[in-house]
Amino acid sequence: MRLFKSIFLLVGALLLVLFSGGNISAVSPSPSPAAEVNSFELFWPLAPGKVMGDALYPIKSLKESVRGMFIFGVPQRVDYEVLLATKRVVEAEKLLKDGKSDAALKTLDIFLGKLDLSLSKWDEAKVAGNTPVSIKDNIRRQLNNLEVFLKFLASKNKDEVKVKVDQGLDKVMKLQNSL
Repeated sequence: MRLFKSIFLLVGALLLVLFSGGNISAVSPSPSPAAEVNSFELFWPLAPGKVMGDALYPIKSLKESVRGMFIFGVPQRVDYEVLLATKRVVEAEKLLKDGKSDAALKTLDIFLGKLDLSLSKWDEAKVAGNTPVSIKDNIRRQLNNLEVFLKFLASKNKDEVKVKVDQGLDKVMKLQNSL
């Protein structure tokens, strides 16, 4: 009987610990007007990796170009170009954090070129029709994330960087509206 009572008390205590809500309450902070946007979380699994100015950056660019040659569908190519544009903007962020504004501006120029190519290719895709829903959804998701990130990046920068980021935001929104 004593063993049964001990087991009963032990199980009861364990249940009490496991299922009691306790008086622990977390107060969620109110959102700040300029909330931080983490590019790693927003664009995971993308990371800047090699950036303009690194010795291996040309090899990275060559690899991306070769891979692009094996993407044959126009909507798939738009998807890939938006991915590359996203990579460039993540690289530009890293360069800006590292104080390499000249390289960041050049990277943002490449970013803008990728968006221009995406816009023209999307026009081709619309004419051809039959864009798979999964491709369209992926492009839309990438563009939505880019919009969030570019607004954040524009709020944190000024001068030439802000102008280029704002241009990119305009192109992202134009592409979003055409989907």
